[in-house]
Amino acid sequence: IDGQIGMAVAMVCSTTLGIVVDSTIHLFFHYLAGRRELNLSPEQSVHHAFQRAGTAIVVTDTILVLGFGILILSPFQLNWVMGEMTAMTIFFDIFVTLFLTIPFVLLFDRPSNGSGGSFLDKLLDEVNVMKKFSKKPANNAALHGLLILLAIGSVATAGESNDKKGLELAIKAKHAEAGYHDYSAEIKMILKDANGNSASPDLLRLSFLETNDGDKGLATFDAPGDVKGTSLLTYSHKRSDDDQWLFLPSLNRVKRISSTNKSGPFMGSEFAYEDMCYQAVEKYKYHFVKQDKCSLGTCYVVERTPVDPESGYSKQLIFWDTKNFRAAKIEFFDRKGTPLKTLEMTGFEKFAGRFWRPTHMAMVNSQTNRKTVVEWKNFRYRLGLTSRDFDTNSLQRIR
Repeated sequence: IDGQIGMAVAMVCSTTLGIVVDSTIHLFFHYLAGRRELNLSPEQSVHHAFQRAGTAIVVTDTILVLGFGILILSPFQLNWVMGEMTAMTIFFDIFVTLFLTIPFVLLFDRPSNGSGGSFLDKLLDEVNVMKKFSKKPANNAALHGLLILLAIGSVATAGESNDKKGLELAIKAKHAEAGYHDYSAEIKMILKDANGNSASPDLLRLSFLETNDGDKGLATFDAPGDVKGTSLLTYSHKRSDDDQWLFLPSLNRVKRISSTNKSGPFMGSEFAYEDMCYQAVEKYKYHFVKQDKCSLGTCYVVERTPVDPESGYSKQLIFWDTKNFRAAKIEFFDRKGTPLKTLEMTGFEKFAGRFWRPTHMAMVNSQTNRKTVVEWKNFRYRLGLTSRDFDTNSLQRIR
């Protein structure tokens, strides 16, 4: 394509050469069989050859064009270049074989001087040699090797296709919840230990503002008394590190949360600070795993891997229902790849005519058996909140 002979061009030449030659040999063989064994005229032999091999050549080449053409959809350059060139070559082979080969056959199908036979008579011997050649073990091994290479390429393409599908599903899920502009809600957060014992529930007020670069979120504790007034302000970003500040009324100071500490627990709960941030599509790599049953019916199961090396997770498995792209469950894995915790979301309700929100969330730590339950209520949308309501200078004025 660009004048360079790279791996893709080399693979195309070695693959398509055998296919093109094979088609031509089949047509020649049946033409010569008609001439020598059935004593047909050149024109009758052409008709005989097309009857015996023409349909098979067209069907086979068409299937190969479609098969290799699928590789054009691959985002991996080597795959799509190979698929494009191979499909084009085989496509042109159909026309060459059907419309150019036969005129050349008729042109040379004349008795050669002093031989008593035509030039093409000698090709039958070459065909027999080719048939014997294909039966040799060494050539069978070469054929098997080629099939293995094609199988490996197919597996690689399937993996890339699943990566693309995972990203597409993530984008659809994000679009399903986008456009709220701003909203607020009240939650009750209950912390339970491994034995199921729980302390007094935490009552929080949450508000969110949608921006072009993620969102801004503010969580303020109203109870119990020892944490009342504690606030977490989050500026989420799509590609850069999120900004978070924690206001501690007991110290009357604002503390900035370092990006290296975002895997730590939020106020003793099973939610990490990074869980409190906007889950931007750009912050993960995606891979579609399967469709499976879930609490919302049937879900797409997608593996997403954090791009941020400071993340406390090696990967997550998220379950989006196939109808409304609601997140039914998220499975978290620690940096070693071991299952860490599971977040299940239930009690979905639709607000403002289009936004689905869970009213019940349960985060269970599979390594400590601790659990945090969150109950949501009083959702209110489009309150007219602005960036001033999420100013770092206003944290100490919140009561």
